[in-house]
Order: sequence, then structure tokens, then C-alpha cells
Amino acid sequence: MSNRFLHFVYGEETFLIEGYVAQIRAKYSGYQEDFFKDKVDFSALQMAVASQDLFCPAKLIVIKELSALGETLDAPEVARWGELFRQAALGPNVVIVWMGAKKPDMRKKLCGTLKQLAVTKEFLSFKDWEQDKVLQWLRGKVVSRGKQISMDALVAMEQIGGVDLRQLSGILELLAVYLGERTKIEVADVIAVSGAGNASAFLLTEALRDRKVSTVMMSLSRLLDQGEEPLRLMGLLVATLRLYYQLLVLDEMKLTAQQMGQKLGKSPFFLQKLLGPIKKHYTVQHLRKVFGFFAELDVAIKTGKIKPRIGLEQTVLKFVA
Repeated sequence: MSNRFLHFVYGEETFLIEGYVAQIRAKYSGYQEDFFKDKVDFSALQMAVASQDLFCPAKLIVIKELSALGETLDAPEVARWGELFRQAALGPNVVIVWMGAKKPDMRKKLCGTLKQLAVTKEFLSFKDWEQDKVLQWLRGKVVSRGKQISMDALVAMEQIGGVDLRQLSGILELLAVYLGERTKIEVADVIAVSGAGNASAFLLTEALRDRKVSTVMMSLSRLLDQGEEPLRLMGLLVATLRLYYQLLVLDEMKLTAQQMGQKLGKSPFFLQKLLGPIKKHYTVQHLRKVFGFFAELDVAIKTGKIKPRIGLEQTVLKFVA
């Protein structure tokens, strides 16, 4: 049976793991904290788990990136660690086994024992196609700060920060300061605090949607001047245009925004708003030609026939004009 004394937290989303551990630390802020990391001294850890502090109700023992959970141990070692975890589960000290940078091998018996005994939390990163989940998480963070946010601003934040929760949280921190006494976040606020590179990338994709030639070329030039790699920007443009292509194909199939959202992993609101300008400025046939342009550019760059920046600017101008 799991209990409140032993916690096992792991996963690829280190930002959420850090937040969860911080909550436990805050809950037991009056406890003395003992910290162990990686290849710990087993005897020292065993003594910490078994002993009590004379001046505190109990101790908080944090074990970060425990190597034993990723190693192949012999039977006596597995039994020894298993007994330590069983002792930790009895309290009164609170023990956190915190795995983020190092991935525990959940197929191993020791991990199974720990998972069975502990309050276990796994934090997975959001995938690129899980836009709705990111928006939901982001909206919750905004509300928790006593702020409101327009749907357009929410989507703008997601477009800039993607699925990087640490970056999104950082943008929100800046917004909280930038807004001052104001409570509602708008798109202009998001652009203002996002940094030149991020803002320019967002403005580039926004201008691409509406096929605003001068804004597209200006934003592209600004990003290149700021040191962005032409090939990385080419990847961004192709990914954006691929979404346009998928939207147009699904629209031809008479799918609703809700159905499109389910297929593409995007917010129906975002897709509905995007579809109008895309239908006005692009066609399936045109985008097929554009993908051909980029394929030719890729070959030309790799064979040294054209410099990446010049080739990218010429190709973008050719299809957006």
C-alpha cells in the first residue's frame, strides 16, 4: 500500500517534477532536510532513514537521480534496497526519490517494489500534437495567478512557447510583472514580453497565414539578422505550411473544426480561426508546388549551389508574393 511517507516521482517533464517536489518541500518546511544524489552512500542513507532529529518532528530526505534504479543489481543488492524502501514507507521521516534527468528502468524489480510502496507520480512531456492539453495547463496557470487571458493570447503563448512548460511559465512570470494592475492578458502583451526572436517567429507565422508579403520578408530578415539558422527557419516554415495543407485537405473532406482538432491534436478554436485566412490565401495545389520549391532548395543548399540565407529568402518570396 502506498503512503504519505515515501514518494517516488519520475518522468521526462522535469519542470513539473520540480514543481511537485517543491510542493512536498513546502508542506514539510519545518523538517530538517537531508539531500542525497546519484551514487549515494547506502549506509549513510540507511542511517538517515532510520534516525530521528531531536529538534524536529521528523526529517525530509530527498534522494535525487538514484543510480541504483537504473543499474543491474544482484539479488542481495535488490533485497537490501527493497528493505530500505519498506523501512522508509513506515515513516516517520518523509522520503522523496526524485528521478528526472536519469530515467529509472521500470522493468526492474527494485523499481516495481518502490512503485508499489510509494506515492508514485509520473510526469510526461506534452507532445507536439497535444495543443489542447498545453492550452488547458496554461490557462490553469494564468487563473492561479488571478489573471484572465483572451483565447487569442492563450494561443499566441502556445505558438511561441510550444510544449516547453518551463518557457511558457517564464513568459507568464514576465507577463505578471508587465501587466501590473491589469488583469487580462492580450496578444500584444504576449508579444511584448516574449523576446525579439520569439516575437519575430510568431509574427512571421502570423504574416504567413495572411500572406502579407512585406511582413513575412521583414520578419524573416529580422530572424536571420538575429542569428537564426536558415535551415531551422526552413523547417519552421515547412511545418507551418504542412499544417495549412492538412487543414485544406480536411476541409475538402467536410470535417468540422472539432473533428479536425481530434485528427491534428490542435485546438478547434485555433483551427477554426486559422482556416478562414488559409482558404483565402492558399490552395492544396499551390501548397504542393511550395513543398516542391523547398525540396529543390534543400538539394541546392546541400550541394553548395546556393547560400542558405539567399536561397531561403528567394524561395519564400517566390511562393508568398
